[in-house]
Amino acid sequence: MKELLIVDGYNVIHGWTPLKSRAQEDLEWAREELVAILEDYAGFCGTDVLLVFDAHLSAAAERSVETKGPLTIVYTRADETADQYIERFVQEQKDAQTGLQISVATSDGTEQSLVLGMGAARVPARELGQVIEAAKARRRGLADAVKARTPLESRVEKHVIDKLEAIRRGPVEE
Repeated sequence: MKELLIVDGYNVIHGWTPLKSRAQEDLEWAREELVAILEDYAGFCGTDVLLVFDAHLSAAAERSVETKGPLTIVYTRADETADQYIERFVQEQKDAQTGLQISVATSDGTEQSLVLGMGAARVPARELGQVIEAAKARRRGLADAVKARTPLESRVEKHVIDKLEAIRRGPVEE
């Protein structure tokens, strides 16, 4: 079953301490940092991610959609909240019986209850941070395991390596 993680962008930014404190100074940086974090997570885990931002915090009057690999970023219309977009999207997927396994990341209790009632899983912002950190740790572990592998030369006898090298170089011309 295909998985989709929907993230209420500003809710998560304000729910993660490092992003929240930086957002008070530079909201655009916080948005870009969240995009980078989720793009990395989606790429490593193979999960599609839909990141939704409220348009009232941007200058755009129309909805805009941007795709970066498995990450889709939506800025809602000026008269539409991220919550409204997310609720409608989840309901449409349920009605269409797409078979998507949808999780919604938000710390908004009302939003969590609504999407839970529609059959989606809820993920509080802090828990999403923990899931992402666990994925980063798994990735680091895999990278360390690859580095720790011993080279072929350390497992093959010297005379075999010499013979293989002679074959690779071809006959010696005199």
